[in-house]
Amino acid sequence: SEYSIIVDAIFGIGLSRDVTGVIADYINAINRSAADVLAVDIPSGISADTGAVLGTAVKATITVTFGHNKRGLVLYPGTEYAGQVVVTDIGFPEMVTERVMKQSQTFTYTKEDLSVYFPNRKKRSNKGSYGRVVVIAGSKDMSGACYLSGEAAYRMGCGLVHIVTAQENAEVIRIKLPEAIVTGWSENVTAEQEADITAAIHKAAAVVIGPGLGQEAGAERLLDLVLQEAKKLPELPVVIDADGLNLLSDNKDLLDRLADRKFIFTPHMKEMSRLTGIPVEDLREDRIQILKKFADGYQVTCVLKDSRTLIADKANEICLNLTGNSAMAKAGSGDVLAGVIAGFMVQEKDTKKAARLGTYVHGLAGDLAKFEKGVYSVMARDLIEYISKALMKLEDE
Repeated sequence: SEYSIIVDAIFGIGLSRDVTGVIADYINAINRSAADVLAVDIPSGISADTGAVLGTAVKATITVTFGHNKRGLVLYPGTEYAGQVVVTDIGFPEMVTERVMKQSQTFTYTKEDLSVYFPNRKKRSNKGSYGRVVVIAGSKDMSGACYLSGEAAYRMGCGLVHIVTAQENAEVIRIKLPEAIVTGWSENVTAEQEADITAAIHKAAAVVIGPGLGQEAGAERLLDLVLQEAKKLPELPVVIDADGLNLLSDNKDLLDRLADRKFIFTPHMKEMSRLTGIPVEDLREDRIQILKKFADGYQVTCVLKDSRTLIADKANEICLNLTGNSAMAKAGSGDVLAGVIAGFMVQEKDTKKAARLGTYVHGLAGDLAKFEKGVYSVMARDLIEYISKALMKLEDE
């Protein structure tokens, strides 16, 4: 208690077991003190690979880490123990560093990295130049889901949005989003409706299915229809979200239809648990390896939503997204993300790029909204408003 600064260099990045005994007592004493704590490379007790607390861990004010940032310093709960993180060069040979980074296959993006992903807006162009997104979403009690996805796709720059939703929602969407084409479907999808939806899919440059869709027979038929048509259209990218994923969890034989197609899954932790059969707690502890195995096994791009969202693709690369905040933990936020990804995908036509940039922009919109509205008051529809500000910020920089 007599010291104002404590330097924590008890354990480094190689720790792989729980801290116990006298060392645990030292760490607990550090945490009880009023001193500022400077951690060397990583706070003692934090797993550098997963961010897990190994028994107990130092709560640092500042962490100075060497060469490159560590997963354990950006994943929760490790990031909450790290305080301000400073990455410093101490002379690691570049050849060795590159080899280690290739083995890791885990990376983040900065604003500068993502600027090269932006699609060009040609001076001589029309709405057909920027793609058509078909959003199949919204049961009769969930009109907001299709609206949020549809407007988010428009805000990302796509040329036209066609919303396929429950008939009860159709009039609401026509008023709320007059720029969209709207097709209604009934609880028991009729042959005529199925033909209209099939035609819409064949005109699409990307499809979103699942937000607020429900899990009734009609919703299952719509998912089956999308998978059937995607098989005929191997270049058609499809974002499957929310109830679309829940339906897949209950009909895992449908997953076998996905190989060699352009699918993006956007599950949160509970949906991922249903898809894999792995409990959420086990998933949190080994999320990176589980995600790699899932994306590679089903040959999909998977955006695993959490406090730190991870994006995996069949190349087994993991992108760890650092934008976003707890203000976004509201109903409808995931619907916006699905639309953001699809809106970019119809312009760039690359599922990996669309998932990475879309997730980054979605989180950045949340960060800008939090800055102006505070951590408590941000709504999902605010994210749509701030998409344009996020895109302008990226364009400027």
